[in-house]
Amino acid sequence: MGSLSFDELRWVFQNGTLWVSHYEMYWYEYAWGILERQGKTAYTNERERYEVRLRALALIRVYYQFSEIVFEESREDYIDFIDDELPELVIGQILGGLIGADEIYEDVEEALICLLDAMKYDVFKSLKAELTDSDAFAWMYCTGDDSYFDEDAEIFSMSDYEKAINTAMGDIMNDYVTSDRLEAFCFVSELMDC
Repeated sequence: MGSLSFDELRWVFQNGTLWVSHYEMYWYEYAWGILERQGKTAYTNERERYEVRLRALALIRVYYQFSEIVFEESREDYIDFIDDELPELVIGQILGGLIGADEIYEDVEEALICLLDAMKYDVFKSLKAELTDSDAFAWMYCTGDDSYFDEDAEIFSMSDYEKAINTAMGDIMNDYVTSDRLEAFCFVSELMDC
């Protein structure tokens, strides 16, 4: 039995960043740590190893969707992962167990996105074991808006970021609610409650 660590997938997560600060790397590392503790990064065969890689991409997909809602920033470059990390045939084999007999995908990127959308609920259900909806929202929100952090906060590691989040949590969650923030919070809550 093996397990894929954050460091082994670091390049995948680095390709899933949007901001110059790269604070989303702290979110990915924190979330991946929870998935490790929940047994979601372990595998016993090659198929399960691919499924673990897909969980990493599902985490990135959710972050992209979240950022599109609240910051109007996103990327959709999943094609970069096809073949190098995920052979088309593997995507089809794993997707085959998740879709109905009458569904068909002729475009491999569309098939991958469908697969990631199916997997993201399992990923966030696992995160719910250690995070509240508010925690997940705050960790993702501050990747693109660090205005809640103390001016003298020095963030050079995940533990620095975690400390800044914990210090600012009340302000983050009780600040003026915009429709975008509310929609993003509802998006996170829906994922964690499924």
